[in-house]
Amino acid sequence: MMREALDLADFEAVTILGHNLRGSGGGFGFQGITDIGAGLEDAAGGADIDVSRKWIGNLSRFLEPVESGIQSR
Repeated sequence: MMREALDLADFEAVTILGHNLRGSGGGFGFQGITDIGAGLEDAAGGADIDVSRKWIGNLSRFLEPVESGIQSR
């Protein structure tokens, strides 16, 4: 969803998604998600597509172990 929004240059949607990650991550004990969300929110808020893509990549790498654990069950 984030990549699709970024492909459409929908920075408003990406900013909102980053903001939501920023607010939710710490509440669930995932400070990394909070940090990534903050970076994504800032990059998308400034319409910086390259940095936004970097943060989305960071999120994907952060979530890989979680996704692997779910798929192996």
